[in-house]
Amino acid sequence: MTDLKFTILEAIYNQEYRAVSFENLLALASPVELEHAIRELGVKKLVKATYDMSCIFLTSLGANAYEEAKEEREKESEHKKQQRFNNKIAVASVFISLVSFLSGIIVESQAHIGNWFISLFH
Repeated sequence: MTDLKFTILEAIYNQEYRAVSFENLLALASPVELEHAIRELGVKKLVKATYDMSCIFLTSLGANAYEEAKEEREKESEHKKQQRFNNKIAVASVFISLVSFLSGIIVESQAHIGNWFISLFH
């Protein structure tokens, strides 16, 4: 479901009587885009519109479709959030490994310098 169609369903769903005037939806998109999206939703029987499209009503199928789409978007959002967290953990893991490696090299080189310095006095 496209963002515009989802937004239309959401706008109607959040109304008290699950109906909205066409003019109230004009803030979402141009009239032509709105009319096209509403007709597509009407074909799928998700909304019903008056003949002149002055009022758009949400059907029970539309309410169910909106709730399913909303759940899907929430799951997708949670998945993306988890993926970002996993990416941060992976970067931190690589960074820690690099720091440990460099620390080992520094300690090893310091040990050789220390041994060399001590051998000068023996």
